[in-house]
Amino acid sequence: MLADRTDPFLAELQAAAAEELLKLAVVLQAEHKADLSRRHNGPPRYDHPAAPGEFPAARTFNLRDSVAISPSTKAEIGRELRVRVGYLEGAKYGAFLAARGYLTVDHTAIRLGL
Repeated sequence: MLADRTDPFLAELQAAAAEELLKLAVVLQAEHKADLSRRHNGPPRYDHPAAPGEFPAARTFNLRDSVAISPSTKAEIGRELRVRVGYLEGAKYGAFLAARGYLTVDHTAIRLGL
């Protein structure tokens, strides 16, 4: 009689997939922070904001510093692997900027082919 050894294999495979997914999220976070780090030329900096269709200009760097990763919890991993990359509570204005046509983390992911 053959023993079923798929459970340990599947758990190992799922752990490896979760690790790779987290690595991709870290790359996306770093790239999006770089996209949000661009300052516009000209004094004072508030006189030259980014235009819709561009990433928001770096002013206080709050939006850039609010890009965060939220991985699945251990309980959720059994259902599906998921990592969210988005903005923290203190940068809710990122949604306002997105509604006005500024580029978001989604655009960075598209540029990276994720």
